[in-house]
Amino acid sequence: MLRAGSERPAQHSLTRMTFRTTPGVIVVTILVLAVLFFIGFIRPELAPNEIFIPVKDAETAVLIKLGLVGLVIYTLIYHLANSTSIDGAELTTMSPLFQRRTYDLNKLCQIRLRRNGNYVLRFSDGKTARILKYVTGHDEMVQALEQALAANQESTCRNFPKSKRSAVG
Repeated sequence: MLRAGSERPAQHSLTRMTFRTTPGVIVVTILVLAVLFFIGFIRPELAPNEIFIPVKDAETAVLIKLGLVGLVIYTLIYHLANSTSIDGAELTTMSPLFQRRTYDLNKLCQIRLRRNGNYVLRFSDGKTARILKYVTGHDEMVQALEQALAANQESTCRNFPKSKRSAVG
């Protein structure tokens, strides 16, 4: 379900490709928010505090439920605002605190896919970028990143056989 919409093409401008969070991720986040709110506040008998949140104090249980709802709302806002752009040799992503981060793709040295649905990109200058896997134009993004990685490996590892090079760490 999270992949729904990943086959859509990325947004293109003159030299920039922009990848946004898939509609599937946004729908799943909204569903989780609705279920948490419904079970936590509208029909709490479906998951009593003793099972759902094992605390004795009712006020603490309400605060924990509000915290969970707040966390899911933050996640929804983050996914709605999140985008990754590739413009030539420049990669721009958004940090968890909504700050734009820029990376030089000429320094890309490793791409790894984590189980949590993120790509972790390592750069030769010590920087690390985390990019959501579930984006529109996913295949275009992976292809652009693998091309940048291959070009970097070609220039820095000329003596290393091509058959041993890997785009995925």
